[in-house]
Amino acid sequence: YGQGKTFCLQLLRQMALEAGFAVMSTEIDAYENQLDKPHRVYRSLMQSLAFPDDGESAATGIVLRTHRELSRRLGAIGSGGLY
Repeated sequence: YGQGKTFCLQLLRQMALEAGFAVMSTEIDAYENQLDKPHRVYRSLMQSLAFPDDGESAATGIVLRTHRELSRRLGAIGSGGLY
């Protein structure tokens, strides 16, 4: 207790976002996020998902990023390129 673990994790999260990484985190506990209930851990991770710079989060961010990437790639195919 009081050694700065939470502060360190928050700092690493911020550094990862600034470096362009998507991040997520969760806490395992005896009630809500039990290791023997992986669907709850997954749900918690997905709810915490954050993307760099644009404020998109969780499912909205995944959908928007997938749409942008597909549009970019399909546009390249239509213009004679593959990627």
